[in-house]
Amino acid sequence: MSAVVPDLATPCRCWAPAMIGAMPPRNRLRLADFVPLAGFLIPSVVIGYGFVLPRAGFTGLNELTIGFAATLLGASITYVVGVVMALRR
Repeated sequence: MSAVVPDLATPCRCWAPAMIGAMPPRNRLRLADFVPLAGFLIPSVVIGYGFVLPRAGFTGLNELTIGFAATLLGASITYVVGVVMALRR
């Protein structure tokens, strides 16, 4: 019996290499890139500032509301930086 050994020198004839070369590179941010961020921010702001913080007695401008805003801002900056870095690849 002889073992069948694939020829590794010939290129793959599957669809993946052709599709990779066919996709144009994209360097600009589009509005669609921010849809997941809006899907995170809108419910977070509504739930946080609309229900959780007021019911806990933290209304107005104080350290907890500022801290929550800073957390949302930090998450937004991290998301945008990650999308920009992914588009550069």
